[in-house]
Parts: sequence; structure tokens; C-alpha cells
Amino acid sequence: MSCLNNQYLCPKGQNVCGAGSCYDPSSYSCTNGQIGQKSSSSGGSTKSPSSNTSANCGSGTLACGSKCYDPSAYHCDSGVIAQGPGWQSTLPVAPILSTSTKTLGTGTRKITLINNCRAPVWPGLLAKQSPLPGHGGFGLSPSQRVTLQVADNWEAARIWARTDCRVAGGRVVCLTGQCGSKENGYGVECKGAGGQAPATLAEFTLKGWGGSDYYDISNVDGHNVGISIRPTGGKRVGGTLDA
Repeated sequence: MSCLNNQYLCPKGQNVCGAGSCYDPSSYSCTNGQIGQKSSSSGGSTKSPSSNTSANCGSGTLACGSKCYDPSAYHCDSGVIAQGPGWQSTLPVAPILSTSTKTLGTGTRKITLINNCRAPVWPGLLAKQSPLPGHGGFGLSPSQRVTLQVADNWEAARIWARTDCRVAGGRVVCLTGQCGSKENGYGVECKGAGGQAPATLAEFTLKGWGGSDYYDISNVDGHNVGISIRPTGGKRVGGTLDA
């Protein structure tokens, strides 16, 4: 399984900058692959989309409409305060799996993830069985690979890529595929939590009906990166191959 042809898409209304960061062109600009605040016509800078000066807020807080909020625990979405810190391109990048780690999990079946994207991705995992390899989430640098060792009957499993994950107030926030929740401590490990749309899904059920393995790529939750799945090793059992 890999990111296909370096495809990297941003949510509607946002543009790609550099190796895969997304930005709102109404408030920010991209220069030489770096995101910066767009200058206003008066020579100043536009404010972050999460900032609004209609409230006079104290130190360490920001305004959202007529109210103030703590950006380490909340964010402002279109004038409404929402749970959890908000994503910003200037935040530190979320942790990446060590290149010395080649396998995760202890099962007998192997699924190798390869990041062929130009930017890091943070795979999230969800399945009927537990424990999940890597506790269900980790980061991969470009060209990095890791092999998941899963159960022989791994079923109702899905793998998706989270993009542009950052650390805000000790919590991991991602531009797409976000899985952070109170239950998993908003960490890089999804720990059984699903990803938020949009997210392209790679779905697996091993040793399913008739003892066969089933896999597919689904866009039912939207699309954020291109994915390909290719079986390796083994042999065909019965049937015929298309010409």
C-alpha cells in the first residue's frame, strides 16, 4: 500500500504550498514553498482565520466572535468556538516513526505501508481485532516504509493517511484524517478511533468469506491522498486471470 503518484489534495477552498502543506489563500500566501500571512491593502497583515478582534481578551487567549478562548484547548471555526486546538501551518510537526523501526505488530500476515508522497503522512489504523500495530497510528517520512504484522483473520480493517499533522498544546491536530479524541489523548496514536473526513480508505478483511482475502480502496469518506494496493508473493488459487 502506498501514496499514489505523489497526489496530495487540500480541503475545498485551500491551496497546496511546497511539499504538501495547505493554506487558505484568503488569509495566507505561499512564497518559495513557505506559508506566510498575506499583507492587507493598508500594509498590515490579515489575522489568522481563528482570530477576531470583536472581543477584548486577556493574555494567552484569543477572540472568537464576541467570546474569548484558550487556544491550547479550543479553536475558532467560522466564529464558533470548537473543542480541541486548531491546526496552523506554523505549529511543530507531529512525531515521525523512527527509521530503525521496520515492523509493527506480532501477527503472521504482513501489510507494508510505503509513503510515496512528497510530504510526511501519518497512517491511522482501525480494525475489529486488537491490539492494533503501532497502537493505531504513527508518522512516515517521504519514502519511509513499515510492515504491519496483523492477525491471519484481520477483519473490518481500514488504513488511512492523515496529512500535515502538527502539535498544538500537546495535542496532535491534522489537516485531514484527524483521529484525535479525549479517549486517545489527542496523540499521534489513534488507539481505535476513526479518522475524520475527508480521508481515502484502504479496507481489508483477511480470511473472510470462503477463506478468501478481500481488500479495496474507498472514497466513501472523501479523498485526501491517492492510494494503491498491490499483492506481493503468494500464488493464485483456482480461477482464471483476465488477458
